Amino acid sequence: ITDNGHSLIWLSGPDGHLSYFNKRWLEFTGRSIADEAGKGWALSLHPDDIEPCLEQVAKATANREFLSTVCRLRRHDGAFRWILFEGTPRLGPEGEFLGHVGHCLDITPLKLAEEALEDERERLERAGKVAQPPPGSALAAAGAGASEAEGPGGRRVTLTAPEERGGRLAKDAELSPSELAKQKLA
Repeated sequence: ITDNGHSLIWLSGPDGHLSYFNKRWLEFTGRSIADEAGKGWALSLHPDDIEPCLEQVAKATANREFLSTVCRLRRHDGAFRWILFEGTPRLGPEGEFLGHVGHCLDITPLKLAEEALEDERERLERAGKVAQPPPGSALAAAGAGASEAEGPGGRRVTLTAPEERGGRLAKDAELSPSELAKQKLA
């Protein structure tokens, strides 16, 4: 059963040393059970993640608690992949702590999407395009707390919150911009 899913599955003992790895884990890393046993699996971690990951494992083992951390694990082709590394305490019939049963999921696509969003946010911020209404516009006036602003053709426009308009946002969305402007100026 453990070899048929997408998860990398492992077991640890009460000392925190990992002793079992499913077929998927071994295929992912390209290493043998003998290579991975004990703390050998940590050799496949990204150098920057070894210490923090081992600290999380040690803490969860010492406290006999759920383990959840994110780290980079080297795949068989040498590429590091972002991994969600989780373990649940295993208890014996008398309630004694036997270690953890754990699984790892490749979350690289999620991490890449997060990084792309952050890069885009930073790019827009540098370009000054982060949701800033044009100076002097009705939106800028409304944001500054004004109740009136200059509209098209120099007309004065009264600015009201949606709830003051009877919550007409959904109805307004169905109108064309020219119909909406006519209605608001009437």
